[in-house]
Amino acid sequence: MLAALLLAFTTTGGLVKEGNRALEKGDAKAAMEAYGQALERAPGSPEILFDTGLARAAGGDTGGAREAFLAALAGGGEGLRGPIEYNVGNTYFAEQNYASAAKAYRAALAANAADQDAKANLELTLRRMAEQEKQQQDQAQQDQSQQDQQQGEDAKDQKQQPPQQDQPQADDQQSQEDNSAGGSQEPDQPQGQDQADSESPASDQARQQEQAQPPADDQHQEAQGGEAQPAGAAQMDPQQVDQLLDALQAQEEALQQQVRARLVPVAPRQLEQDW
Repeated sequence: MLAALLLAFTTTGGLVKEGNRALEKGDAKAAMEAYGQALERAPGSPEILFDTGLARAAGGDTGGAREAFLAALAGGGEGLRGPIEYNVGNTYFAEQNYASAAKAYRAALAANAADQDAKANLELTLRRMAEQEKQQQDQAQQDQSQQDQQQGEDAKDQKQQPPQQDQPQADDQQSQEDNSAGGSQEPDQPQGQDQADSESPASDQARQQEQAQPPADDQHQEAQGGEAQPAGAAQMDPQQVDQLLDALQAQEEALQQQVRARLVPVAPRQLEQDW
C-alpha cells in the first residue's frame, strides 16, 4: 500500500511538472490537460487549482482563471492568498475592470506588503482609472455638445418655417359659405329700396311736384315778408330772441299799413227805387 501511495503521488507530481513545463513553453492547452489529469488524482488541491488558473489565464479565459483562483483560496489555500489575489487582479485588469483590479491588488499587498509586482500593478491600475474617468467626461461633454448643436439646428429650422394662418379652417369655410350665399346682395342696402324702385312713374311725378312746392310754413313767412327761420334758432340767447321778436312786430305793423293803404273806401249804395 505504501508503494501504491508513493506511485500515485509521484504520478500526480509528474503531471503537475508536465503542466508547468508546457506552461513555460506557452502551450496553455497542454498545461490545462496535465493539470486536469492531476486534479483527477488529487481533487480540490489548492496548488493544482492555482496552476490551473494560471493555465486558463494564459489561454485567454480570464473568467475561468478567476474561478480557479477563488476555488483554490476557498479550498484551503490561505498560504497562497497573496499570489491568488495578485492573479485575480490581473484577470480584472485584462477585462479593463480597473476598480475590481485595484481592490484585488490592495488585498495582495495586505497579504504581502513586499510584493513589488502587486504595488506596480496597483499604481498602473490607478492611472488607468484616471484616464478612463477623463475619457468618460470627454465623451459626456462631446455628447452634450452634439445634443446642443442638434437642438440649435432644430430651433433654426423652426424659425425658418413660414408662420401658420391665425384663422382656423372653420372660419375660412364659414367665410366662403357667407360669400356664396350673399354674393348677389349689395352691402348696406335697405329693404325699402326695392319698394321705392318698384313704384310707378306717376308716383315719381307726384314726388317731384311735392318737392317743387315749398312748405306751408315757408309760404306763410314769405307772405308776411319774413325769412325762414334756421333750424338752430332755438339755440339763440334771450337778447337775440327779443331782437327777433321786435323785428317781426315791426314787419307785421308795416304789413298792416300796406294792407290798409290798398283798401278803397266803398260808399253806401243808393237805392233807385223803393221796393
